[in-house]
Amino acid sequence: MPINVTDIASAIVDSLSNPDNAGEFSEEFTAERVYSLDTNWVNYTDAPRVFVISRKEENQPEDREDDRFEFSVGIAVIRKVTNTDPDTIDPLLDLPRSIRDFLNKRDMAGANSNNCTIEVLFLADELNEDSCLVSALGSEYWTEQ
Repeated sequence: MPINVTDIASAIVDSLSNPDNAGEFSEEFTAERVYSLDTNWVNYTDAPRVFVISRKEENQPEDREDDRFEFSVGIAVIRKVTNTDPDTIDPLLDLPRSIRDFLNKRDMAGANSNNCTIEVLFLADELNEDSCLVSALGSEYWTEQ
């Protein structure tokens, strides 16, 4: 059976949640596979939450005998913030960076790792007790099937 983006997202969750890999990350967390994010920011706490989201599955035939499939998976690291001072925010980026570095080194579910990037989003119209910092990671994979 061919690999699909859901297989890759599930493998990412399993790898991120595996206790044997805990030393790879800057702090503890639990990864969850979801199809949408909870945007009710009051539901978040100081502890980071990590969500894995299937994003794209694309077939790019190279010729009649070979099919190249490309996959994209999103990873969101969400946590509460109460100020935007760089001395506060900068350390919060250590976890997304350690997840990026971990994923860049590993193939998932039989698909080859291509690249993992980070985009940092600050989600709040104004800073208040419900403000959240979201680090969105995009992880790309490919396989020939």
